[in-house]
Amino acid sequence: MKKLIVLLSLGLLTSLGLAQEVKSPNISVQGEGKIKVAPDQVKFTVAIENTGKSATEVKKLNDETIKKAMGVIKKFQIAASDYKTTQVYFSRYQDGKTKKEMYRAYQSIEILVKKWSDYDLITNDLMQAGMNNLQQVEFLSSQIEALKSEARKAAMRDALQKAKDYVEVLGLKVGKPLQIIDHFSSFYPPPMYKNVAMAMEMEMDAVQETLAPGEIEIKAQVQVYFGIE
Repeated sequence: MKKLIVLLSLGLLTSLGLAQEVKSPNISVQGEGKIKVAPDQVKFTVAIENTGKSATEVKKLNDETIKKAMGVIKKFQIAASDYKTTQVYFSRYQDGKTKKEMYRAYQSIEILVKKWSDYDLITNDLMQAGMNNLQQVEFLSSQIEALKSEARKAAMRDALQKAKDYVEVLGLKVGKPLQIIDHFSSFYPPPMYKNVAMAMEMEMDAVQETLAPGEIEIKAQVQVYFGIE
């Protein structure tokens, strides 16, 4: 009899434990929101690199080019907060063929152009000033934060609609959200331009359109757990 009572007690405890693990009905869905917009800003890095036998001459050539480049930046009235020197280096090395001592000077400037139509004009002038490298072209939007907010809202609407599609087939209703997990990410299209070191061989007689920016896509993803009624 005692053994039977113990067994019954264990069975009751196990049943209570299972009952406590059972949660209210819920459904988990993922929502996605996408917003596409044409960029209205562009950020890029332009650089000058010179090599030669004379350390003094190499540095002088770089300094003269940078001075002209700064003149171009001021000509287009770019705010001081929208451009900055990103790299400066000067090095000595041995030429692989002649085995002679050589010198290399390099300096780069990152520039944010807030007026899209100025991009080709300013890069054209910078190349004419002697800058011989164009790097890291990035498309931007001045309304990026507002667009992120719109993408998040679209993701939540998508999640709610998915949940309704699933449960209404069963004659049920979507309840309150129990948990929301944010997964946000933004994607920008790759830049397309004619030549990275564009000033070396490019004809500079006329301004040419060199970018195909397409659209910026801002994407938000969210996972939502809804109760089921």
